[in-house]
Amino acid sequence: MSKEQPPIIEFPPANIWMRIAAYGMDMLLILAILWAIRSALPTTATAFLDQMQTEQIPFGEMLTLSQEFVEKNPTAATQLMMVSTLSLLTPFLYFLLSEILLSGCTLGKKTFNLRTAYRNSPRLPPIGAQAIRSIVKSIASFALISHNPLLIIFLGNFLIAFYNPDRKAGHDILSRTNVVPGYLPEVEPENKDPNF
Repeated sequence: MSKEQPPIIEFPPANIWMRIAAYGMDMLLILAILWAIRSALPTTATAFLDQMQTEQIPFGEMLTLSQEFVEKNPTAATQLMMVSTLSLLTPFLYFLLSEILLSGCTLGKKTFNLRTAYRNSPRLPPIGAQAIRSIVKSIASFALISHNPLLIIFLGNFLIAFYNPDRKAGHDILSRTNVVPGYLPEVEPENKDPNF
């Protein structure tokens, strides 16, 4: 009599269009946070930032104009530095903290019943994997909302998911995570792979 093998539990990738919708919701939240930060700036700093965005100034000239602005407005300079730092940190902190506090979900993923899992299991990713995932995803997100042509290369982070059978984006591949439907059981498969 042969022993029956336990069934292999598979964890299918989440629907790509649901992932896009969830990411869109997350980006709207991040942009709202960034808008709130920017609205706290003095009007002189806001006018300067508007000028920099609308005129598409070359990088070298942008540095010169920034130095001139700082010399003329020393109080606004501190706020500009703080806002620049917060603008870079906001996406990273949003993705990292929401996935830690909401058990593998961002608010967008929670809306569409999706979550991040570690490797090919229902387990939540360790904090190190979540940090890697958040850093790469934040840089790629910044590339989407900035006009810097050097950052276009990071758009490939998202496009990879369309050509990957597991629907993994670049940040998923680098952090060994995947996005799965949120209803998956919190159990380990019996015939656990030794590579876990």
